[in-house]
Amino acid sequence: MERWKVKPAASYRGAMSNARGRQFEAVIDAGCRYYRMHGIANIEKTPEPFRCLHKGAGGIAKVQFMSHAQPDYKGVLKGGRAIVFEAKATDKDRIMQSVLTEKQAGELELFRELGADSFVCCGIQGRFFMVPYTVWSNFKLFFGRKYATADDLRPWRVCFDGAVKFLDAYRR
Repeated sequence: MERWKVKPAASYRGAMSNARGRQFEAVIDAGCRYYRMHGIANIEKTPEPFRCLHKGAGGIAKVQFMSHAQPDYKGVLKGGRAIVFEAKATDKDRIMQSVLTEKQAGELELFRELGADSFVCCGIQGRFFMVPYTVWSNFKLFFGRKYATADDLRPWRVCFDGAVKFLDAYRR
């Protein structure tokens, strides 16, 4: 039986995608800290579920990430309103509606149905947007296709000053 091998180009693209995602989450986390410091909201990154396979010396562990079960960020706005959102970024000129898995889309819809404000916070080539889930789930209706460009998402663009001020468009 031939052993499965990772192709170098695919491995590189995966590593770059992971790095871009971590960088995007870092600037969203900065926004979360800003809103918390100013008493506007308390929003936190939802930890990814994992199980420990092996504990090693020096606190190093081998873990296996489980399926993504909850939105990336959850919290509450001043006044008690719940907010949830997924974070997605791309270095391409468009973001595909399909970057959300069925599970992620289902969770955002469930939270929305229960009364939470539900969004996708996305980055397209260094520009940032806080797109209501009702828009995201209806790209075909809003834009005539299942992807959006930065121009399409202009009404939901938010400020970036070292932190993604993701509530800016929301609070207008």
